[in-house]
Amino acid sequence: MNKLSIINNTIPIKAIPEKDLNVVLFGEFLDWISKTLSLNESGAEKLEYALPAIKEHCWSMGFPEIKKMIEMYADGKLSVKPIPNHFDRIKFGEVAKAYNQMQQTKPKKFNEDKYKKEMDDIKVIQCFDAFIQDRTIKTEFFWIYTYLEHNINASDKDKIVLFRMGKEQKLSDEDAKQKAKVILLRRYFERLEAKGRHIKDII
Repeated sequence: MNKLSIINNTIPIKAIPEKDLNVVLFGEFLDWISKTLSLNESGAEKLEYALPAIKEHCWSMGFPEIKKMIEMYADGKLSVKPIPNHFDRIKFGEVAKAYNQMQQTKPKKFNEDKYKKEMDDIKVIQCFDAFIQDRTIKTEFFWIYTYLEHNINASDKDKIVLFRMGKEQKLSDEDAKQKAKVILLRRYFERLEAKGRHIKDII
């Protein structure tokens, strides 16, 4: 593995071969951290003994994140106070702990897609439970067919037959499609019920 690609790659260091990791740690990364923390010769010597601790404290991080952690320490953005020309193994452990604690308490970005799926899943479960209770599916839940279409796996023939039945009842194209979807969804729910399965085990 190219050492230049390692230092700029987000791949976790636990996935980097030991030999390649050591080359980067005691080469380019040692030089970078010494300059970032303004370490003199004696300070850099202590740092060499601290570097193996990276494998223990930062095994799930890539070098870009490790560098970010060090920069935050140097800029006084962590709870550990920077000490001039001093960065030994103990200090590194304190920095890693402070950084991890900050990451754990940081508010997580709202995932709109994940939230929408969770809400849709709840509606699907409620629809299934209502069907088991009163054997009906409201037309407004036709969208659930599309949501579960890869599971329902209805044939084109069934879709066409049901659509034509809707047209024979003088329904508009859109209403005929929606009614066909509800019927196919009901049949799917019936199959699950016959097998003793619940929709929450599928979605």
